[in-house]
Amino acid sequence: TARESAGINKRILTVKDFREAFSLCIDRTAFTTQFTAAAAPGYGLLNYMYHAILEDGSEACYRNVPAAKQALVNLYGIEYGEGKEYATLAEAYKAVSGYDLDAAKALMQEAYLECKANGTYTDGQKISLDLIVTSRDSISEAARKNATVLDAFLKEAIKGTGFEAGGIELNPKNL
Repeated sequence: TARESAGINKRILTVKDFREAFSLCIDRTAFTTQFTAAAAPGYGLLNYMYHAILEDGSEACYRNVPAAKQALVNLYGIEYGEGKEYATLAEAYKAVSGYDLDAAKALMQEAYLECKANGTYTDGQKISLDLIVTSRDSISEAARKNATVLDAFLKEAIKGTGFEAGGIELNPKNL
């Protein structure tokens, strides 16, 4: 609350549904291919650079291990098996995109209702979040562009929710 000013909400990050909605509103494929030098989007904390030692003593890329695939499928709520859209874990894993705008909007509305109920948000209040993009003295144009794209994803996710009236902004900052 010490970082807030009149009419500006920063406490929204304490709400789990908001943080989950923020994650789900990011089109990682579009972001990665258009705005970064990364080869592929990341859907979980541990990527293809990590290796695991399997029960038989062999080594494998962590992301190729069934347990790692299952973790991401579970995280994004993708079901598979008989009678489901995806028959196998492999098919479900390939469907992981991390992007679900409809789910993000539903979670934004849940976050709004929670904040209204507990008094941490007032209708029409602006949400302003700081995004640390560098530890340098100045912010590069590329870092500003990345923040602008993430800001646009958030703006899209609050459309039709209680947060839309006040709006949201994501501000690139240096450390």
